[in-house]
Amino acid sequence: MIPPRCTDPSRLFVGIDVMWWAMVAFSTVCKATDNPTDKAPEMRPILCGWLAKLFNGARPAYIAAFLDSAGPTWRHAETAHLPPEKRYKAGRTKRPPEFYDEVNGFVEILKLHGIPCYRAEGWEADDVAATVTRQAVAAGLDVALVTLDHDWRALARDRDAAGGEVYCWSYGRTDAKTIGPAEMLADKNHGLPPSLVPDMTA
Repeated sequence: MIPPRCTDPSRLFVGIDVMWWAMVAFSTVCKATDNPTDKAPEMRPILCGWLAKLFNGARPAYIAAFLDSAGPTWRHAETAHLPPEKRYKAGRTKRPPEFYDEVNGFVEILKLHGIPCYRAEGWEADDVAATVTRQAVAAGLDVALVTLDHDWRALARDRDAAGGEVYCWSYGRTDAKTIGPAEMLADKNHGLPPSLVPDMTA
């Protein structure tokens, strides 16, 4: 499977934001009244189903997955001196250990399929993805990033003489769509070009 805007799978690189994909799968199986601990094991079949569809029909030439640092990142270190409620990601919803067990199990499945899983300690997945994406673009590849995370949208670009295009692809959601610079500017809530995304998310 390839994104609808892709015209040449032989020059397409698909980068998977593993944590975003996992959160979409988790929200699919776990409703507000459910016990998260009981529902977490239902994530992995959904993730494996999405992965299998990527290999059906026309498929991208290159696939990789991106993971957050296993430990604290430099952003955590920079905000460690602040009050607890103001530290990096202080207000994020905590998920049960079983959620992360399923994520780790899925990562092992990715590896068994020969899909590179990139992680750099002290850095988040989008930081690592930015480095790999720039290399792919410079090599003339188009890049579809499987995520709707706002931080990743800063990488979006149109194809030009310097390299391929980059866009986000919400593959895994029932309303899957692709988001590039034009779609970002047309967004009624934000309407920002990729270059201003870091200012919005700061």
